[in-house]
Amino acid sequence: MVVTTNETGPTLRGRAGYQVRAAVAVVLIAAADWLFFDQPLGISIAVFAVLLAACALVANPMVVPAWRIGLSTGVLLVCQLPVIEDCNMLSTLFSILGVTLFARFVVAELPSRLAGKLLEAALQLVPGVIREFEALEASGKIAPPPPALPQPASPLMRSMAVWIVPLLLGGFFVGLFAIANPLLENLFQVIDLRAALKALGDLFSPLRLLFWFATFVATWSFVAIYVPSKSAPMAPPPPVTAELEGPANLMFNEASITRSLMVFNVIFAVQTASDLSFLWTGVALPHGMSYADYAHRGVAPLMVAALLAGAFVLVTMRPGGAAERSHLMRALVFTWIAQTVLLVLSSILRLDLYVSVYSLTVLRVAAFVWMGLIAGGLALIIARIAMRWSNAWLIDANLALVLVTLYACCFVNVPDLIATYNIAHASQPADATTQCRNVDLRYLGSLGPQVLPAIDALRTEKMKICDADDPSLVQPSRWQMINEHVSRMANWRAWSFRGWQLSKYLDAHAYD
Repeated sequence: MVVTTNETGPTLRGRAGYQVRAAVAVVLIAAADWLFFDQPLGISIAVFAVLLAACALVANPMVVPAWRIGLSTGVLLVCQLPVIEDCNMLSTLFSILGVTLFARFVVAELPSRLAGKLLEAALQLVPGVIREFEALEASGKIAPPPPALPQPASPLMRSMAVWIVPLLLGGFFVGLFAIANPLLENLFQVIDLRAALKALGDLFSPLRLLFWFATFVATWSFVAIYVPSKSAPMAPPPPVTAELEGPANLMFNEASITRSLMVFNVIFAVQTASDLSFLWTGVALPHGMSYADYAHRGVAPLMVAALLAGAFVLVTMRPGGAAERSHLMRALVFTWIAQTVLLVLSSILRLDLYVSVYSLTVLRVAAFVWMGLIAGGLALIIARIAMRWSNAWLIDANLALVLVTLYACCFVNVPDLIATYNIAHASQPADATTQCRNVDLRYLGSLGPQVLPAIDALRTEKMKICDADDPSLVQPSRWQMINEHVSRMANWRAWSFRGWQLSKYLDAHAYD
């Protein structure tokens, strides 16, 4: 296969030979077995991602400009930083994203849009075997089998055939010499055949074979990178000369959208006034309702309302449409989105009140991030309407906002953040003689050893942690959590920068 593009694109010389691709696949399977099988995860993910990128270049030789190689390598390394900081699901996804973007950048032309880049990167994850089969089936060129004629042997068959005679006769000669030579006979007696067979059985266990097959399927897309063929451009649709009086146009014309925005602004104004009175000015809640109940029952519905508001604006305010050209409707939309942003801020304040009563958890941290993304998305909608940019720009901007936010979250020590907040805001039990604070110890223990610095900080106050349900239960075994961390970090594959920082802290405070 020979594909040439312009100066900014690559020149693809074709995939490497069968032997090279087979060797690359074996190397990747062996590396995955050594790094991952029955091993803890950590920096090993970044090591394998870089190795996979290098193997993709070896198995798909191509000539690309130096800046493309530099850009691709930079994206690859930047996406590995989260998993080097700490290994979790989110950082692992960024590591996978980095190597897939690398594979696309050095093969295909760079899409002009961010969404296009990520879409082509996602297509790279489709196993190459499945993709090639679907392309063959869709082409409709599966010809009937030819008559049975002698066919030349494949390179694999020729490679295997040349070893049959040497191995069979070689084994036969070894057996003969073992009988005739006492030294060889003693050597074979020393060899523990049962132990060798057991080791061989462990090496080729069903679970390991399944792992090798899964590794092959997952990595083959990078060994044989798929380059989509360029199809002929589609003819533009005929111009619309007149609007049809269908149900959609009757319900979503300029008059109906204007009335809808007026009604929505009034409804949101009532809700905004209610939130301002209860949450911002301190007006007492109705009798029998606590702030925790008020926060709990309002967060989810308000988020749904904000999402529906954004969706309605995108559907009705089409670029160049009558709704966008109307000054009245633009003013109503800006007012409604501003109220929706206030709605999101009120939801964040509600969640903050709920957390102050029921403590902080991972899901509640995720909820804060999610609400912030919704508020940012609404602000981008305002920018799109004000600047009359396209919906394609809005999609790319929101995608960039999500990626930047999630990438930043990879460098936040969430367990330490939760433990620090919960301990700092924990209440003391009624019996002040216990000198402890009520904290959900079981939950803190589930977050792992990263909570140890926050727990140790209490000792400077000469206080302990006690469980809210059982004040007699003091803080969890510190040595148990230390041993858990030390045993994990003893394997270099599980190394992470955050784990290394904790190890340094424990070395300095292990015997305090």
